Amino acid sequence: MSLSPIGYTGLYIFVMAAVALTYRNGLLKMGLGHKKVKNRLVALLAAFGIWAVYLYFIGESGFLWHFGMPPRFLLLIFLPIAIITAIIFIKNKNSAIFEVIPKQKVIYFQSFRIIVELMILSTYLEGIFPVETTFEGYNYEIIIGLLAPIVAYLVYTKKRLSENVALVFNVAGLLTLGIIIFIVITSLYLPSVWGDSLPRISEEFSHVPYLLLPGFLAPMAIFAHIFSIVQIRKSKRQLLKS
Repeated sequence: MSLSPIGYTGLYIFVMAAVALTYRNGLLKMGLGHKKVKNRLVALLAAFGIWAVYLYFIGESGFLWHFGMPPRFLLLIFLPIAIITAIIFIKNKNSAIFEVIPKQKVIYFQSFRIIVELMILSTYLEGIFPVETTFEGYNYEIIIGLLAPIVAYLVYTKKRLSENVALVFNVAGLLTLGIIIFIVITSLYLPSVWGDSLPRISEEFSHVPYLLLPGFLAPMAIFAHIFSIVQIRKSKRQLLKS
């Protein structure tokens, strides 16, 4: 049995648990009562569960594996995530949650991308992804994963580097994610970019657990980068006011 399906499922559980625990601790630091914290935590876990069920059924339906316009991966996976993310940040722009969650933990979190890249390599070896999606191709995500603990430690624990380094790290992380998204989208919908006439990614990609990669793991990495950038901008504003 291939290890990558187990890996994607395990990463989903790990990331979900890490986000839930961090959110719970943040709510407690905000001084919310245990009942409110419990209710919000249950709502978060329910949202994760509902989204996973949605990914499973949309994948099993075969509806995603269609290459007409508009692109169904963009319309049914990326667009809903983008809308939900925008709503969360707009609704909570003045929330204390950005202050109570330690900045270094948000950066450390990005180290999970090391495992993601190993899973992507395994998926390539299974013949599901083209080599360009791996660190043997044009995927530089593993560098972000390796740098994450170093940046978090030197910027926030030892305070030997400016917080601007963390800001640059977040921007670089978003750019590397943009590269891999471009590779995946063009491999599916514009294979001629790579000199092919047929999709360069196997149909298994449109099913769970592989669908957890574009449908959950990558969005969580993006969310963490944006969250960190907001934290840094808020702290800079507070310094200017003081």
